[in-house]
Amino acid sequence: MFSEFDLDLPTGRFQILLGPSGCGKTTLFNTLTGVTPKDAGTITWQGEPVPHLGGLCAYMHQKDLLLPWFSLMENALLPARTRGKDMAAAQDRAGQLFIRLGLGGYETHRPDQVSGGMRQRCALVRTLMFDRDLILLDEPLSALDAITRQQHQHLLLLLQTEFGKTILMITHDVDEALLLADDIFLLTSLPMTRFSRFSPEVPKPRAFDDPALLHTKAEILDHLKKAVYYEPGWLFCCGTGLPGAGYLGRRCSDMGGSGLRSAPPSLIGWVAITKAPVILPHASVTGAEICLGVLLALATAVPLAVAMFAKPVLEKALSPFLVASQAIPVFALAPLLVIWLGYGIASKVFMAWIIIFFPSP
Repeated sequence: MFSEFDLDLPTGRFQILLGPSGCGKTTLFNTLTGVTPKDAGTITWQGEPVPHLGGLCAYMHQKDLLLPWFSLMENALLPARTRGKDMAAAQDRAGQLFIRLGLGGYETHRPDQVSGGMRQRCALVRTLMFDRDLILLDEPLSALDAITRQQHQHLLLLLQTEFGKTILMITHDVDEALLLADDIFLLTSLPMTRFSRFSPEVPKPRAFDDPALLHTKAEILDHLKKAVYYEPGWLFCCGTGLPGAGYLGRRCSDMGGSGLRSAPPSLIGWVAITKAPVILPHASVTGAEICLGVLLALATAVPLAVAMFAKPVLEKALSPFLVASQAIPVFALAPLLVIWLGYGIASKVFMAWIIIFFPSP
């Protein structure tokens, strides 16, 4: 997945990863936080080796992942509640953040009662409530429309300028990277590696039409167009110059200078075979977690079903709860499970158990 990938995160810097879709940016974040176990390499924090940064950073995903049955304030207070913090002090701080991010007066609203931009701002408040020095942002504004996205970019800048956070962010938007980043790293397709670094010297806040930024933008787009690397007989390219357009080409001898073509099934199979040493360990771990979840579900569901069949009174008592539970979006529980059980195997097995024990209608 990664080849000779090295990245330093200096305190207080806003760094952005810019590369083609599918090159492994989100996998990198999952590896850094311990969601995906690493099988090589070293992660250090303040000079000390650590297995991952799961308990040392806050991670904001592409989706807001707000719990639909909680109010915005209750969602924002989840980090404090699950970590046993002083709730009065936490609510006071969350209230200040709501006002600072333009959510004042909406504390009691549920996620389905507000706009996508407001939900994302609530997710940003929740991220700040973890009170971590390092924040990982995985395309946090990608789900917003262009106008709302531009309005929210200055909020991300506040994480650095006002809250003093160190930030590592993923984006496909060159303009967004130029507005926010101290350092922009351009990445190749699989195996992912850095091939260029840009550090705009323009003071923040920046304007889209700044001549220096426009010059840097032209350089970045030129690098993306020319970014190629070889792997015995095969050509991988960052695409046609559009950020996030990653393509896998045919054999170099078949290119004929006519541009890239979609990969044939034989090539996909070849990649799967040659990358088996990387794919199989992860597949075996995932398979083991699913099997454990199935066994746990069978061990609980079958005895419960037998007991309910044998005892009509028990069936009448439990059936309403089992039916009501199917109205809860199962995947909305994922953030809670990670907070409660951590990033290890327990949260994943428990999630598999929930999906099997409470199937969607």
